[in-house]
Amino acid sequence: MHPVPSIPVAPPRAFTLIELILVMALLTVVMALISPALGGFLRGRGLDSEVRRFISLTHYAQARAVSEGIPMRLWIDPVQRRYGLSNEYNFTVTGVDQRAVEYALGPDLEIEVDPRSWASLNPLVLDQSILQNRWAGGQPSSAGGSRIVLRFHPDGSIDETSPIGVWLRHQPANSTSSRRGRVDPRDEVHIAQGQTRLRYEVHTTPPFSSRR
Repeated sequence: MHPVPSIPVAPPRAFTLIELILVMALLTVVMALISPALGGFLRGRGLDSEVRRFISLTHYAQARAVSEGIPMRLWIDPVQRRYGLSNEYNFTVTGVDQRAVEYALGPDLEIEVDPRSWASLNPLVLDQSILQNRWAGGQPSSAGGSRIVLRFHPDGSIDETSPIGVWLRHQPANSTSSRRGRVDPRDEVHIAQGQTRLRYEVHTTPPFSSRR
């Protein structure tokens, strides 16, 4: 019986230094090409999530106002970059709204409120007392900012002195101006009352004239 000849096995081949350098250089070029697009994608996702959360909060405010029969206040503090929801009157023993919520904007996001309201834009409003307590004007807050209020009545309607809308935008941390003269459409979303004034919704163009 003849012995089976052994088949020589080649030693495992390792990458040479030149090959590793070429791979690293190729990865560097690829990352440089896709970084701007990837940054825009992540930026858009963060802004989109914030817009969805804000609109959901307006729907929640209307639902609570109807179910509890109490006006609801969706407050916004642009300086502190926070917003939240609480009832206007509280009849509990503690006097605290147990269902109140509060959110903080992401580190690269900011919110701006349109100071106009339907009441202030209506030339037929002769009784100016309706404008004496304009929720769109802002009320001082304990945190040092100014809380602007979107007020919802027990029937679910929006108070006519509430702000027409808000802008949520992506703002780089190194930016020195909170209001830019020109904003990339991908960096800003406008949320405003619809023509029926029944709810807040995303608008492609601001109603009436622009704030800029």
